Amino acid sequence: MYQFVRIQSYGFNTSKKNLKEKYNNETKGRNVSEIIKELKRVPEFCDHVANPEEPTVLYGVSPDEIENLTHDYFNNTKLVDSLGRPRALRKDAQVLLAGVISLNREIGMIWDDYKESSIKWLKDKYGDRLVSVVQHLDEEHPHIHFYCIPKNGERFDVLHDGKKAFNEVGGKLKYKKEKAYTEAMRAFQEDFFLNVAAGYGLMKTGPRRQRLSNADY
Repeated sequence: MYQFVRIQSYGFNTSKKNLKEKYNNETKGRNVSEIIKELKRVPEFCDHVANPEEPTVLYGVSPDEIENLTHDYFNNTKLVDSLGRPRALRKDAQVLLAGVISLNREIGMIWDDYKESSIKWLKDKYGDRLVSVVQHLDEEHPHIHFYCIPKNGERFDVLHDGKKAFNEVGGKLKYKKEKAYTEAMRAFQEDFFLNVAAGYGLMKTGPRRQRLSNADY
């Protein structure tokens, strides 16, 4: 069995940047309103669920309040541009980090302990920027969704390991930025593995991810 943890970032509008880049690909076609409606199991937004059930809030605020908090962050955040001038966020700015942690139903007997260990890891990692953790049990595997929002005035990158690493690389060489992004996301997976998944006998990656390029081999 393998761990599954993933993060994605969202704005009120889909980014108009090149969505083929690793930095932006994860947000393609989704926005804050849509993922909150899916979370709440609004009928037209959960077609993939055969028998939708009410989600359970395990930590923090309700789904509706998550969306309210993203608007508060957007309306009360100005960032300084390269010339030192304060600028309001763009309409397609990312305002919400959303993630999912799942467990194979075959080992569902450990789910209650596993999700508590996961929530502790989330609290340690994101602090009070973690605003909500919600459980779904109506899909193939039990899972929790978690949601993080920066503090007013902070750059969104403070939440996303990959995006932060991407932007910290100076210059315009895209391959260096992409490499930094990839390495940071690998470190994110490693951290979850060492602090949560390994304690339950799970492996870090599935068989498909174990295939290496000639250079890596």
